[in-house]
Amino acid sequence: MLHIAMSGVDHTTAGIQQRECFSLTVPQQKALYDRMRQIPGLLGAVVISTCNRTEIYLSLADGTDLHPFHLLCRLLELPQRDAPVLTGEDTARSLCLLCCGARSRIFGEDQILTQVKNAVALSRARGMADGVLEVLFRSAITCGKRVRTEAPVVRGEASLARQVVEKIKEHHAQKVLVIGNGQMGRLAACALVDAGCQVFMTLRQYKYRQAEIPFGVTAFDYQQRYERLGEFDGVVSATLSPHYTLETERLASLERIPPLLLDLAVPRDIQPEAGQLPGVTLLDVDTLSGPLLEEKRRQALAALEPYLERYVGEFMDWYRRRPAPPQELREAPPFSHFPFFVDVSGWKALVVGGGKIASRRVMTLLRFALSVTVVAPRVEPELYRLAEEGRIQWEQRPFEPEDLEEASMAVAATNDREVNRQVGLLARHRRIPVSVADNREECTFFFPAVVPNGTTVVAMAGDGVNHTHVAHTAHKIREALRDETEN
Repeated sequence: MLHIAMSGVDHTTAGIQQRECFSLTVPQQKALYDRMRQIPGLLGAVVISTCNRTEIYLSLADGTDLHPFHLLCRLLELPQRDAPVLTGEDTARSLCLLCCGARSRIFGEDQILTQVKNAVALSRARGMADGVLEVLFRSAITCGKRVRTEAPVVRGEASLARQVVEKIKEHHAQKVLVIGNGQMGRLAACALVDAGCQVFMTLRQYKYRQAEIPFGVTAFDYQQRYERLGEFDGVVSATLSPHYTLETERLASLERIPPLLLDLAVPRDIQPEAGQLPGVTLLDVDTLSGPLLEEKRRQALAALEPYLERYVGEFMDWYRRRPAPPQELREAPPFSHFPFFVDVSGWKALVVGGGKIASRRVMTLLRFALSVTVVAPRVEPELYRLAEEGRIQWEQRPFEPEDLEEASMAVAATNDREVNRQVGLLARHRRIPVSVADNREECTFFFPAVVPNGTTVVAMAGDGVNHTHVAHTAHKIREALRDETEN
C-alpha cells in the first residue's frame, strides 16, 4: 500500500474569501512544519500555498490514519471543514497535473512550477521532506518541465502577468503603479514595460538595498502611495502583506482614483469595497483570469497523458522496488557488490562537496576518461587549482536536484548529512550509480581504492565500513607492484 495522501482547497472548490483563511506566509509554514514533526506516524509533509490553492501532502507510516486537511485545520486552529482526499497513485497524478499547469486557473501558467519547487525546498529545510515525498515531487517537477518544453499546446493560455497586460490595454492605461516587489509584482512590472507602459513600483524603505528593481521601472517609497496615486491610470497590487495596501476610505478621500485596480494577492491587498467607488473597476485573481475554452482544455489534457503515464508510472515503479528503511535492513551478505569494470568513456561524474574526501574522489576520477563537475560553495585548494586549470568544472553554489539531470554517476561527499541523503535518494531514483560518503546503506556502489600500474588497474572496495583495511591493502599492493617494476 502506498502511504501518501493529499487534500486542500483551490479555486475550483473555494472562493477567494475562503482561500484567504488558509493562505500561509513562509514563517507560518515554518511554524506548521515544526508542529508536524511532533505527530506520531507522520513521516513527511509538504504544504503548497499560492493565491489559487493551499494543499498539504503527507507521507504516513503503516497503520497511521490522518486526514490531511483536517490536520491542517487543527494545526491552524480553524474550524474543521471537509475536502476531498487523494491517496496513492491519484496523489502522484494530481501533483503531476499541478506541475504541468493543468490545475491552475490560468491553464498552463508559468509560475506554479517554481512555487512547487519552493514548497518542497522549504519542507526539506525544516526536515519534513522524507524520501517518498522527495521522489514524488522530483518526478512531478520533471514532468512539468518536460511538458513546458515538449508540449506547447499545454501552454496555450497566457500567464497571470500577461492577463494583467491585456486588462491594462483594454482600459487604455499608460501609466501604471505596481505595489509590491515580490516575484509576481516583478513579473507584472516586466510584462507591462515590454507592453510599452510607463511603470512605477513601490518599495518599503527597509527593502531598498536588497530590492531587485526590473529594468525600465521607477521605484518610490511605499509610504507615498496615496499621495501619488492620482498620477496613475491603473494599479497592480501583489504583496504578501496581511493588511490592505489600499483601503476604501483612503481611496474615497482622493481627488482622483485610478480607474483600474488589479489585485493579484491572496489574502487580498485591496479592500473589496473599493470596487464600489464611482468610476472604479476592481478585479481580483478570481475575476481577472478567464476560463479556458473547453475544446482547448480537452486537447491540452490529451497531450499531457503520455507524460502522466511515464512519470506517475516511474514513481510507482520506484516505490514498489524501493529498499526498506535502513533500520529494517538485514546485514548484507559478504561480497554483495560484484566488481564490474565498465567503459566510462564520455561519462559525466558529479561530485557534491568540496572537502578532503571530495578532493580524493576527484583525483581518482580524473584518472579515467570521464568529465568531472564539482558542486560546492567552497572547495579545497587542490580542487580550486584543478578548476583554474580547466581539468574539472566547479559550480560554486549549493547542490540543486537539477544537477543530476546530465550526470552518469554521482558522489555525495559533503559534511551535511541531509544534503548527502538527498543526493543519494534522487540519484537512486534516476538509476544513476551513486556513492554516499557517510552512509553505506544509501550507496549503489562503494568508491574503490584504485591502484593504476601501466595499462593495468587494480581496484579494491570493502563493505563500505572498513576503510582502514582497504587503504592498508591498497598500500601493500602498490608496494608490491613498485617492487615488481623495479626488479
